[in-house]
Amino acid sequence: MTNQIPLNGKGLSRLLESETLVYIAGRLLQGVLTLLGASLLCFLVIKLALGDYLSIKKLNNPKISQATLLELNKQFCLDQPPVIKY
Repeated sequence: MTNQIPLNGKGLSRLLESETLVYIAGRLLQGVLTLLGASLLCFLVIKLALGDYLSIKKLNNPKISQATLLELNKQFCLDQPPVIKY
């Protein structure tokens, strides 16, 4: 005979209160929070770096037009606020 938990009201409440389920849910929440924290940390490190892609491009090619720089700025969404960029 197997030890299956019946899915009636009593068995379901026992399943939801089990320590294993609480542990798994907690670990999943920790994993999600860790991924969000790592993502935010990477974004902040990149934002704190001096300059951006277009300033380096302008240094490498001083003949690049202002219109091209503005177009690239819009294409790479560098004109958006940080919340949108993230």
